Amino acid sequence: MPKLLQEAAAVVTICSTVGIQALSYYKPVVVLGQAIYGGRGVTFDVDSLDQLPGKLEQAVAGQVDHQQIDRLLYTYIFDYLYHSDWHYPEYGSVEPVVDLLAKAP
Repeated sequence: MPKLLQEAAAVVTICSTVGIQALSYYKPVVVLGQAIYGGRGVTFDVDSLDQLPGKLEQAVAGQVDHQQIDRLLYTYIFDYLYHSDWHYPEYGSVEPVVDLLAKAP
């Protein structure tokens, strides 16, 4: 995947983690589905298939905002990922996850 992403002009995805990988390479990402990283100002979001050609054209011709992507990825890594070792779960270790889910819109 890294070689493909390095060479890609843009990436089209439905809601795959490949979209996040592509963002980490600062590639334009066209989102067809309801990806968690979509709709946050760093992707080209397609609401209907008739929009796809235009959005893809915009993505290939456009620039991505490196700072905005960095902020999004930082937030996902440090605020949303659950850091633990599943081999040695501790009692109460799921509380941060439950708290985060309870705050979700």
